[in-house]
Amino acid sequence: MLQGRDTQIWLLGMHIDLCMCTYKLLVR
Repeated sequence: MLQGRDTQIWLLGMHIDLCMCTYKLLVR
């Protein structure tokens, strides 16, 4: 259970980082 939840949180963090990088590239 904990591993699955940790994976979801990690994936969510990766998704946010990806969105931030894309946003910065688009705004530039």
